[in-house]
Amino acid sequence: MRDKRVSISKGICIILMVYCHAGCNNVQHDFIYMFHMPLFFFVSGYCFKEKYLLDVASFMKNKIKGIWWPYVKWVSIFVILHNFFLKIGVFYDGFVYRNVTMTYYTLKEILIHLLNTLRFCHGELLLAGFWFLFTLFMASIIFLVLMKFTENKYVVAAIAFTFMLVFNYSSYTLPLLHIGDKEFQAVFFMSMGFIYRSEPIINERLNHLIMKKAIVLILFILVFIGSIYFPSEMIYLNIKTIIPYSLIAILGILLVFSLSSYIIHYKRLMKIFTYIGDNTLPILVWHFSLFKVVSLFLVCIYGLNIKDLSEFPTIKYLSLEGWNFIYTLFAVTFSLILNKMFHIANFYNKWNINIR
Repeated sequence: MRDKRVSISKGICIILMVYCHAGCNNVQHDFIYMFHMPLFFFVSGYCFKEKYLLDVASFMKNKIKGIWWPYVKWVSIFVILHNFFLKIGVFYDGFVYRNVTMTYYTLKEILIHLLNTLRFCHGELLLAGFWFLFTLFMASIIFLVLMKFTENKYVVAAIAFTFMLVFNYSSYTLPLLHIGDKEFQAVFFMSMGFIYRSEPIINERLNHLIMKKAIVLILFILVFIGSIYFPSEMIYLNIKTIIPYSLIAILGILLVFSLSSYIIHYKRLMKIFTYIGDNTLPILVWHFSLFKVVSLFLVCIYGLNIKDLSEFPTIKYLSLEGWNFIYTLFAVTFSLILNKMFHIANFYNKWNINIR
């Protein structure tokens, strides 16, 4: 039987992701970043089907179709459109963001980037969130391999946790595969999700606990305190923050699951969050691009320099003045509208990542 909390939890966290990308104050940012991405890996483990241990071919087919192909397809499209985006002013030539300089691609560079997408080795700024697809793909394979050869979910969790620490401390990344501490941390969260679902005693007791309002409040306070003393995010961890971050993330995930348990009782809210949670990939694909539409609107009404349109992800000072809510609402809503339009036009078969 489908656990609706999964979709609702994904819906909550994808909205929180967009909200953070839209620009928010440091307190909100640090709190949300403690758990919103780990939840997606936790859910992947929660939904893992043990039948794949005996049917690796089907597992790989699903991951290629559900993760690798969307990555290749959308990054390739944005590579092809790269020069067009510069030409219309989405970015100006020479714009720099976190050591990434936006310049026009030559034909040779376009071909090289298209080839690199086949091995997850190229990203476009408007698809900055696509690091998640690479990590999910690699972590899913590692998780399957460890489960198949150890046949013990607790051993898998221990191995993932150990390698996460070793790789982080040594700053080591496996050559060619580009697997590092982030991928093993994702495996750790997957194993936690799998344990949560597959252990009846743990599942029953935790489900009972997180339905208590006092526990929800305690979880919120613990995550909030953790975000103050150990502020970080999954892609920027060091040896001092990686352990507390991993533990606090689990508490944050339980907090989101508890909120999902309450939302289930409100039919309209449940439908909204379930629909959003079942369509996370189009939001991941389009939200940065749709931010640009809002930014263009702000450039026009405030009479800003057109170069301000290049500010990424949003026009920061306006976001902090309250426009972040409009950025978020517009990006989430129109991502889903585009998703629906593409479905109606039969442009593709399926957007969402198959993590079940």
